[in-house]
Amino acid sequence: MVIALVVLHAASVRADDEAPAAYELRAEIDIPALSFATIATTAWFLDLGPAWCAPQCDPTRLNALDRPFAGRYAPGWTKAGTLAASVLIVAPPFVLAAFERPLYVANDSVVIAEALMFASGLDALMQTAVRRPRPFLYGTAAPLSDRVDTSASLSFPSGHTALSFAATFATWRTLDRLRVAPRWKWLAFGLGLAGSSFVAVSRVVAGDHFPTDVIAGAGVGASFGVLLPALHTRRVHLVPIAGGLAATGSF
Repeated sequence: MVIALVVLHAASVRADDEAPAAYELRAEIDIPALSFATIATTAWFLDLGPAWCAPQCDPTRLNALDRPFAGRYAPGWTKAGTLAASVLIVAPPFVLAAFERPLYVANDSVVIAEALMFASGLDALMQTAVRRPRPFLYGTAAPLSDRVDTSASLSFPSGHTALSFAATFATWRTLDRLRVAPRWKWLAFGLGLAGSSFVAVSRVVAGDHFPTDVIAGAGVGASFGVLLPALHTRRVHLVPIAGGLAATGSF
């Protein structure tokens, strides 16, 4: 991925006067939005106790798609997936630096960060609300200390997957707005999608999540990855209507 970024940078130099304007940021909206999304992630730090079926759950309760992965435990894959997700999360500013001026990069990185934080916040709220046991709770391969930990009950949806897809889609939508040459835009998107898919697969192989967890995580991440850039590209207004507010604008 690092090599690809260098290639992108070398192949896409544009004059400053040709660079499209950065996303429109509004302090009165973006600061509260980032604050809200950040606060939502604190749900992960609540000690809610072990899963309802700890220390070992009954796999016959699982659906047909998830049941084959019950009892899996491969911590090496957890580390590989976490590393891949970390690269995808920090990559967007470096990708944008190949196509934008530094101040625009900083500006647009805020919007991508919002996509990540909203995906993370919703993921945290859903995990603590659903409290689905992780796959390794359906077996005895994992240490007992892991199976009775609060984290073992936070399987749905997959946070690593959500963040990876949010970063990939938000970066892709930003490159599209910058009118980047299709070959470079789709190369960046393809690399990000491949990395995100690896994260999703690694979470299942590791026994940290079921297939339905990563599918939901990918949906959450992709949705916010498209929505947040769209909201900052086209002006959206809240207008009063009978009984509440309505959002008006175009996408």
